[in-house]
Amino acid sequence: MRTYGVAVTVFGCGWVLMGLEILGGRMLSPDFSSGVWGSVISVFLAALATGYFVGGLLSQRFPHALGLAIVIIIAAIWLIPVAIWHRQASGWFAGLCLRRRPDQQANRRVERSVVCQCQRAKISCGAVVA
Repeated sequence: MRTYGVAVTVFGCGWVLMGLEILGGRMLSPDFSSGVWGSVISVFLAALATGYFVGGLLSQRFPHALGLAIVIIIAAIWLIPVAIWHRQASGWFAGLCLRRRPDQQANRRVERSVVCQCQRAKISCGAVVA
């Protein structure tokens, strides 16, 4: 019965995480276009690998259901700021001018200085590409 409960818990957490991954991409795409998916998937895979490693170490040290419940509750609490402040954070990152315009992608070898225009923040800045 214990194995069944762990399997259901892992399935439920994976389902929620997959939904969060899709929502994260949709939250960022208005400011960063649809090219954000590769970054979102990379961040989620790195977080999953880190979580599996740390979770494996903690489960060997503290093999109790209460420890798993505490980790899940803490993770749920960490999602609250994402739900509340995602628009402000996405707009702030978009205002940093860290992306190139699509028409400059093809000329990046010839042209070493890139001027990005942040339409949402209504500012222009220059960025030097190494």
